[in-house]
Amino acid sequence: MRFTALTAALGILGTVSVAPTGLATTPPAPRIWLPDPHVACDRVQQACFDSYGLSLGYTQIYFGDGAEAALLTSLGQGQAPDSIIQPDSGVSCSLSDQICLDDNGASFGLTGVYFGEPAAERLRDQLTRRVYVPTANVACDLDQSICFDDFGYSLGYTQFYLGQEAADAWLEQINQGKEPTVEFAPLPDALCNLTTKTCMTDQGVSLSLTEKWFGTATAAALTQRIYGAPTLQNICEDALAVKYQLAPSDIALEFARRDEGGNAYGFVLLNGQEGVCRVRDDGTIDYIQEN
Repeated sequence: MRFTALTAALGILGTVSVAPTGLATTPPAPRIWLPDPHVACDRVQQACFDSYGLSLGYTQIYFGDGAEAALLTSLGQGQAPDSIIQPDSGVSCSLSDQICLDDNGASFGLTGVYFGEPAAERLRDQLTRRVYVPTANVACDLDQSICFDDFGYSLGYTQFYLGQEAADAWLEQINQGKEPTVEFAPLPDALCNLTTKTCMTDQGVSLSLTEKWFGTATAAALTQRIYGAPTLQNICEDALAVKYQLAPSDIALEFARRDEGGNAYGFVLLNGQEGVCRVRDDGTIDYIQEN
């Protein structure tokens, strides 16, 4: 047998397995999966999100009953999956908003890479308007390059959605005594507030202007508040009150929403213990209490 330096080296290192040439290795599936244009699923967390946030229904459809049950248990323990993830170094992506960001804020290119060109086009369209509403509690005024939440201007959201440069510029101005303007006038007789995400005219609240500047979801929530439509909070509170023979006022619901299957669910404080409830569209109630 011919003994070479390479043979000796292999003998010292142990057996080396070499894959046959011509056989390709299957690349791992990407972390973000888009089974539907309005749904983004995270393979790592085994959870799906739509534009309203975490969706138990879509999680059950795309990951199965076990994933949905695991989520319900986690929610009952006060642990929710992250809606903002980092699929790669230096990249943050919002699963519910289907946008990706880098140090400069929202990125058309990265959004297209992780969520597809339609999502990138939606982002491009949103950023051509004066007001960009990336999520339910945030409105960014692109004329001023600053974002507001329910409490006022937010440098944190400004940095996240518009980039570090915008946040740094405003920090310098604030330190010099200048603050951003919370209201703007889209019409001579109208005024829109970036914190409340509501537009007013001389006749009062304007749903049409609110929808135009802050989006359909914001206008729908405002309609519900004005006209007193039954809220998802009422649905869960009333259902649990009947089941446990309590007054609705004895049940504290921290959050409520409806999934695409019509089921209402929320985080509940019941008899001093936290849990998660779900009221199915057929009226049946699921309630998991934290151990």
